[in-house]
Order: sequence, then C-alpha cells, then structure tokens
Amino acid sequence: MVRAVLFDLDGTLVDTPRYNAFIVQKALVSLGKSLRCPHDVDLICYTNERDSIVKSVYNIEPQDFWDRLNELDLPEVRRPFVEVYRDTVVLKELRSRNYVLGIVTGSPKHIADVSVDVLGVNFFGAIVSANPNNGLSRKPSPEGLMVCMYHLGLQPSQCVYVGNGGEDVEAARNAGMLDIFLDRKQYDASKIVATHKISSLFELLDIF
Repeated sequence: MVRAVLFDLDGTLVDTPRYNAFIVQKALVSLGKSLRCPHDVDLICYTNERDSIVKSVYNIEPQDFWDRLNELDLPEVRRPFVEVYRDTVVLKELRSRNYVLGIVTGSPKHIADVSVDVLGVNFFGAIVSANPNNGLSRKPSPEGLMVCMYHLGLQPSQCVYVGNGGEDVEAARNAGMLDIFLDRKQYDASKIVATHKISSLFELLDIF
C-alpha cells in the first residue's frame, strides 16, 4: 500500500529555464568554452546524458564542470528565476488524502532550500539532497531515496517517486519503489521507459 509520494524538485515542482541557460553558459565561458546550441542546456540540466554531453561536446571533465557551476550558482542570484508549476496545487490534495510527501533532489542543499522556500508549502516530511556536496551519491543511485525513506520510517513498497528525468526512473527502481515519470516536454523523452508516464501532476490523483 502506497503511503508516501516522493518528488524530484527542479523540473518537477519548480523550474528555472531562464536561469539554467544563464548559469550553464556562465560555467562554460569560465572554462573557456561557448554554448554550442540552446538545446544543450536542456540536455545538461534535465537528462542523464549531461556528463557525456559535457565530456564529448565540450571536452570538459564532468566533475570540473559541476564544481565550477556549483561555485557560480548562488542562492541570491537564482531566487528571482525560480518558477513554481501551477499543478503543484496537487500537493495539498495529496496531503488531504493522508499521503506523506518528501523531496529527493540532486541539487546541493543551499540551492534546494531556495526552491523549496519559493515553492511556499510546508507539506514535506523529509527533504534530501542527493549530492556529493552533502555526502550522498547522485541519482540514479538510490542512496537519496533510501535516506528519505529512513527519515519517514517507510519501506520501498510504501513509496513512489515522481521525477522528470531518466535518472529519477532508474533511482526509483534501484530503490525498489514505484517510478512515475513526469514529462514536462523539456526534452525528447520518448526513449524513457517508466511504469507510469504522466504529463501533469494532476494525473497523480487518478493513480492514487
């Protein structure tokens, strides 16, 4: 029986499309490169192809790129760009149905805190940053989800994970929980195979 709905954060509950373009280009320029095409921003920010794109297209070691981006990604600069998806009103309905809610994001904690603050709801029983800066492996490692479940006192069979990336689907499966892929049309997700595919959070109300 499902008792908890866990969510990815960026691209799922909130988004920063204008900021993504700004910060990716800034990181590339600081490393002596220039953006090949705008679509690369989406691939780097939303897909599990990000490291291969950084390496093969821009000839930058992925760790060097992410270290530089994290240095440049300042909460006070990011905040004005954070946009909340309208369908996040579903969170209140899920809570009214007694589902426990949680967040597992790949963003560093100080960045995730900004997005959660802008989201403006206090429904989450646990918020976990699955990021090496916080001592956890990135998705598709299930580590962040396992930590979240531990804090909530639940088992994988009692949880589902909703996210907009292929690594979210993989992380859920690696953790032994139900995966739900949210296709926000940010990139071509036709090759992603998920147990459930939805295009809006409102569709969660038909699943549970």
